[in-house]
This record gives sequence, C-alpha cells and structure tokens, in this order.
Amino acid sequence: MNTFMGKNTVRYLILLFIGFSVIVAIFWKFSPLFTSYQETKIFQKDLNGICNSKAYIDKAKQEVSNLEKFNPEPVIELKLKSNIPQIYEVFRWTCEYTFNARKSGGARLNPIEIGLELDEYCQNRPKPMLTKSTYHHYNDEDSWYCVNPNS
Repeated sequence: MNTFMGKNTVRYLILLFIGFSVIVAIFWKFSPLFTSYQETKIFQKDLNGICNSKAYIDKAKQEVSNLEKFNPEPVIELKLKSNIPQIYEVFRWTCEYTFNARKSGGARLNPIEIGLELDEYCQNRPKPMLTKSTYHHYNDEDSWYCVNPNS
C-alpha cells in the first residue's frame, strides 16, 4: 500500500520544523528588530548628585594633605571643562571641590577636580538592569545614559 508520505518524510518534516523553530527563536532573541533597547537618561541634576555624594567628597578630602587647616565641607561645583578642545564635550564633566581656610582671610586651597565614574553611578541606581553608561552623541555633553548592556 502506497501512502503519500512515508515514515522518513514525516521525520524529515518534524526535524525541519524543529530546526526552523530554533532559528526563529535565536533570531527573535538577538535581532535588533525585536529587542527593546533599555535606557534611562542621566541629567545634570544626577551629575550634581554624584558630585555631592559622600564617596566623592571623601575622595576630594583624601587629596588634601593638611585638611585640619581647612573647612572640611568644601564648595562643590559640577564643571564642564572648556579649556581642553582635544577631548569631546561628553567627556569633559568633572566635580570641582574648593576647600576654604578655617580662619577668615586665610589661604584658599586650589580646586581639586575628580572625574565622574558613570558606570559606578549606573550600577547603584534603582533599575538594576541598567548597569552601563554610554552616550548618544560625543559632541553633546548632555547625552549620557544608563543602559542594559545585554539588551
């Protein structure tokens, strides 16, 4: 008795279907057409928060050799350095700490600059998946984002 589909044909079609399903699943997972890029913008107020954090203030205090002569609470300022044209704008952000003398009329310490560690900032945010910092445009100083490196 002849049948239209033999045993080998059915097996071949099943294997073909399984193989096709695996390829579609892999394509679905890794194709940019089907993934949603997860990101959140880092605003200047966020950068100010980094500069005002205890960890960064402690870093600045470690740079001062004779801190007892100065007010331990520095004047904190987020700065976008403009005097270094060979560095793209997006990388010019720094925290600047100025320590004033304890006595009035005393010397003022030269400002201490500390660069921003935005990966560390992204890892400590409430959204645990967005752990890597990146930017959209290197000529735009306000284009920093926390992103999911696996999306």
